[in-house]
Amino acid sequence: MALGHARASGARELAAIVAVGNCGRGPVGPCGRDRQILFDYHPGIRVILPTPDGVRSVKISDLMPLGAVWTPEEGTQDFDPSLFSDG
Repeated sequence: MALGHARASGARELAAIVAVGNCGRGPVGPCGRDRQILFDYHPGIRVILPTPDGVRSVKISDLMPLGAVWTPEEGTQDFDPSLFSDG
């Protein structure tokens, strides 16, 4: 929603973005669809998200090869290739 509003208001070159969860969850990583939209419209953007080493800023292109599973209870999960395999 915020990204669409920013674009409709004329924003074209965003430097960074962060999503923050309710109930004290803090920064949350973007889902696959949001990653694709960010990559398509803002390929140079940095995303602020939680990592095992704390909150970090990463390039959107670094997030694209990995699928993410997200739940309201646990947020963005570590990449598990078995969830995305054909077999």
